[in-house]
Amino acid sequence: MGTALILHAGPEFHDSAQAARRHLAAKGFTSTVASFEHQKVDALPHLAGKVDITAWYSHGGWDGPLFFFESGQISHGENASEWPKLQAWFKAWVAPGGLFVSHACHSAGSNRYEGTDGGFARRWVEDVATDMGVYAIGVEGSTSSADRHHAVALLDFALSGSRAKQAARAYEPGGKLASPWHGWLGRRQAAGAR
Repeated sequence: MGTALILHAGPEFHDSAQAARRHLAAKGFTSTVASFEHQKVDALPHLAGKVDITAWYSHGGWDGPLFFFESGQISHGENASEWPKLQAWFKAWVAPGGLFVSHACHSAGSNRYEGTDGGFARRWVEDVATDMGVYAIGVEGSTSSADRHHAVALLDFALSGSRAKQAARAYEPGGKLASPWHGWLGRRQAAGAR
């Protein structure tokens, strides 16, 4: 059906990444799983071709997953000079209209119990959808990305629109909130993808 790249930020997230790989395999996707932690954007994996899905499992915050450098994050506000490199990576290695899942705390901003002033209003996956041309899914508030059950639940929400274990948001390429969200697989089939 397609290909996927699953990245995890070290041993703590390995089980979640493997559970995601198994879930995607059951849906017909071939996945590559790689550890990626505290590296430069230029060190992100380069594959034989573009992938349909990329899912990232790590700690995170309003400025994205804690994957990069020692400070961890890249956004319009944090290490902003690196954002164009991240954008170039997405364009080179993720199919247009592909799916990006960020299972990291606050990747889709604050939940209903948290403040939304200033930086707390930021929704990193919205920026990814806007600038990278992919469907982007993330969680609101804190999460348990190291818990494989939560990892699969968010991935299944992204793929089929099933109920996520916690508040999550989905954005269309261009950054429009996809609400209601019925899953990326249905949109892909409607667009005529194999």
